[in-house]
Amino acid sequence: MLEEKLAPVIRKLEGYSHRKRRYRYVIRFFTEHEENLAEGDDIDSQIEDMVYLCTLQDRLRKFLTYPVLGNFVLEQADQYEPSTDRQQKVFGAMRDVVAETRFNNHHMEMLNNDPEGFTALQDTLYKVMLQHPIVAERILNFLHQIYRRVEASIRDPERMFVLHPRLRDREYETDLGHGFSNPVRQLTLQLETHVYHGVKHRPLDMTVMVVDDENPEAWYRRLLAVGFQEKEGQKGYFTDAESALAALEKGDYDVVLSDIMLGKGKMDGITFVEQASSAQQKAGKDTMFQVFSYDIDALKEAEDRLFGRPPIALNQPLGSYKGDFTAMDLRHDVEKALRYGRRK
Repeated sequence: MLEEKLAPVIRKLEGYSHRKRRYRYVIRFFTEHEENLAEGDDIDSQIEDMVYLCTLQDRLRKFLTYPVLGNFVLEQADQYEPSTDRQQKVFGAMRDVVAETRFNNHHMEMLNNDPEGFTALQDTLYKVMLQHPIVAERILNFLHQIYRRVEASIRDPERMFVLHPRLRDREYETDLGHGFSNPVRQLTLQLETHVYHGVKHRPLDMTVMVVDDENPEAWYRRLLAVGFQEKEGQKGYFTDAESALAALEKGDYDVVLSDIMLGKGKMDGITFVEQASSAQQKAGKDTMFQVFSYDIDALKEAEDRLFGRPPIALNQPLGSYKGDFTAMDLRHDVEKALRYGRRK
C-alpha cells in the first residue's frame, strides 16, 4: 500500500527541520523513483490507495501530493505510444513538463532554486506545440482523458470515499478537491490553460524587445520561439533602460517586455516603461508594454503606476511574477489586447 511505501519517506522528512531540505530530499527521491507507488489492479483501486495523501498533515502533504500523483499521471501518460517523430517530439516535451510539475507547483511555492529553468521548459513545449498543432491537440486530449478518468472515479456515488461522511471526518486533513482532484488537474489540464489557445493561433507578426539586466537574450529567444518576430538589423534585447530607450527612438518595436529591477543606481523598469510609453505615443507608435519581476513590492508599485486608466501595461503587473512567467503568457496578453481593439 501507498501508506507503507511512503512510511520511510515520511520518517526522513520528519527528520528535517527546514522546508528547503525537505524539498531537496523529495526531488532526489522522486527523481530516482518515477514509478507509480499506488497499488491496485485498476485506476479505481489505485485512486483509493492514493487518497491516503488526504489524511496527511499539511506539512507533509504539500511535499508528497504532487510527486505521488505525478508518478501516477506519468504511468498513465506512458500508455500513449508515439508512432512518428512529430508525435515523439511533442509527447516528450509534454512529459518533461508533467515530470517537472511534480516539483514546481503551488504546494512547493518559492522553494524552487531555478524557476526560470522550469518556465523555459514550458516554453520549449509551447514552441513544439505551435510547430505541430494538430499532433499537439491530439496528445493534449489524451492527457485530458487521464484527468477525466480520475474525476469520474472520485465522483462516482457508489465509491466509498465520494460524498461519504468520512470526508467530513477528522481523519481527512484536506478534502478530495484540494488534496487530490486539483493537483491531478494541474498535472494534466494546466497545459490547456497555457497552450491550447496558442495552438489555435498563427505566429504573431509583431517585433519584440526585452530589457533585463541578467539574461535578456534568453528571454528574447523564448519570445521568438512562441511566435514573436525578429526584424533584420534590429537588436531585440538590452540590459539597461537607457540603451532600450535609444533603440525605441530609432527602431520599430511592437511589444516591449521589461524587468523592473534593472540594476542598482540605474533607471528601473517602471520608470523606463513610463518614459518609453510617453515617447512612443508622441511618435505615433502604438507599442505594447509589460513588466515582470521577482520583487513583489516592485510589482505592487508597477500595478499602481502602470495599470491605471488608461493602463500602460498590457496586463496587471501583479500577475507577472517572474518565477511563473512564460513567453506564452506575454503572447496571450498581446493576443487579448489585439482582440479588444489594439492595432494589427
